[in-house]
Amino acid sequence: MRPKIILASAVSLCVASWWLVAEDAETSPNRAALTKLFEAGQFQDCYEGARRRALDPKTDPNQVADDLSLAVVSLQQLGRIDEIEEVVESSVTRHLSHWRLLYRAAQIYGTSIEHSGFVIAGKFQRGPNRGGGQYVSSDARDRVRALQLMRQAVPLATKEANKADVAKFCSEFAQQIGSVQAWRLQTLTDLTVLPDYEDRNPWSGRGRGGISDGGGSKGAPVDAEGNPIFHQLPKSWEAAVSDGERWRWMLTQTVEFDNTLRNEVDFTLATFLHQQFGVQTMAWLRGGSGSDDDKNESGPFAVQTLGDDETIAKLASGVKRIKLPDEFNALKLFQQIFERAKDHHSKSAGDAVAQTFEDRRQYVKAGNAWKAALAKFGNEDHRRARLDQIVKNWGRFENLQVAPAGKGATVDFRFRNAKQVSFEAHAIKIDKLLDDVKAYLKSSPAQLDWQQFNVQDVGYKLVAEGKSQYLGEQVATWKLDLTPKADHFDSVV
Repeated sequence: MRPKIILASAVSLCVASWWLVAEDAETSPNRAALTKLFEAGQFQDCYEGARRRALDPKTDPNQVADDLSLAVVSLQQLGRIDEIEEVVESSVTRHLSHWRLLYRAAQIYGTSIEHSGFVIAGKFQRGPNRGGGQYVSSDARDRVRALQLMRQAVPLATKEANKADVAKFCSEFAQQIGSVQAWRLQTLTDLTVLPDYEDRNPWSGRGRGGISDGGGSKGAPVDAEGNPIFHQLPKSWEAAVSDGERWRWMLTQTVEFDNTLRNEVDFTLATFLHQQFGVQTMAWLRGGSGSDDDKNESGPFAVQTLGDDETIAKLASGVKRIKLPDEFNALKLFQQIFERAKDHHSKSAGDAVAQTFEDRRQYVKAGNAWKAALAKFGNEDHRRARLDQIVKNWGRFENLQVAPAGKGATVDFRFRNAKQVSFEAHAIKIDKLLDDVKAYLKSSPAQLDWQQFNVQDVGYKLVAEGKSQYLGEQVATWKLDLTPKADHFDSVV
């Protein structure tokens, strides 16, 4: 009889287990209840419920992505970073036909997960570990896994009725592709295999950088002949020969699904091109000095000679004057965006046009660009101030040197547009200044204020702090005729 009892117990256990599984599938926790658990700090209970929902094939496809996110943030609150990858991959396995879940999983690998850990006994453990092990980076591996998931979601997403959501997906796919230093866009990432973990200095930062880093300190990448590399728009994803072309393709797909995002997409491309090929890439070469009359047409001081279809940029092969095709001309793209609509991208593009001309020291064009921006978007203070800096009379003293007493002093004056400047010279009541300093020190203040006895900055006190009590009688007044340079350039006399 004993074997029969064991068999009966086993059958009962199987039935009970089946019933529990069926019950779990039918009674996944309510999302609102899980959110309350999270807000109350009950992260373990929240994680268990969110995990059940994320792994339940019956969960609403439009909600399961948020369930996965809730499970992940709960693990992060619990400090169980090393468990995140398992719940992400388990949810992916159960929802292979749900593009929003695949999309969210890719986002987690891209931006919501720690990209380092330790290899312990041959196994990777994500996140910190007090027990030692080999410290490694998962940056490259996580990026490729994110791209795999995004690519897997594409054919599913294109069937989605909500085209605005698909456009947002395409836009973020482009961002994922571009989450590397700009020069890496020359390569074509193999999405069929995950890279291995890489040894990493535990004190170094993340290694992705992103396309916003422009050409970097080494300059924009070039081909074998030393010409700049432009990422062409391929006919399809499959036809792309580099990640740069994949990036271009996904940007265009964004507009295909939502044409209202054209300004946003074009602004992204224009910003990248400006960071790669703008004249500011060689700013360190200019150093703030040099002659306006420099004759080197490829040098840092020849930028005012550029046509709108040209640039002088620092490339990996050195500084070079380049003629830009319209498709890769940041200035022309910014101009098109500015003229096309009246949104925040158009506003930013208008500012970018004006700034570009200022960087090129083409001040007449810069002034006209600021005027156009003011006409289109109103009298915003920063635009009015930038215009006034260019077109109005302006002057300042350059750094002054102490001059010996009893001899005439000479100062350098930098000016723009002005034809005459007036000067007044006043005596300074040095005795009163010194008496006040002595009186302050004799008062034995609990904590000395160095500004109270900093007599060498008396000029600053008079001008910036309004210490007019130290200003004596006028001893001289005179005018100086000025000859301003054309096109709003600075002059120094």
